[in-house]
Amino acid sequence: MAKNAELEKAATNNRKLKLFKPEILQLTADELNYSLCLFVKEVRKPNGSEYAPDTIYYLCLGKWMEQVVKLTTQLTQMQDKTTSVRIPLK
Repeated sequence: MAKNAELEKAATNNRKLKLFKPEILQLTADELNYSLCLFVKEVRKPNGSEYAPDTIYYLCLGKWMEQVVKLTTQLTQMQDKTTSVRIPLK
């Protein structure tokens, strides 16, 4: 079950829970901190056992790097589009 669906199911009428944004780069520093804390606390292997602490560190680092590469690729593509038109100098 996705985390947002799990939170919605657990929410009560008098208590609203904040849902997670799907894009990590859209998070504020506080949202990122909270999300990472929950991730580190709840992440488990497919068989239900806990990961070693260094494995969790590399999982977090890998997800962050994935998003940085995605953003860098998008920025590079935008830059290529704006610099592809060149005016010849005389």
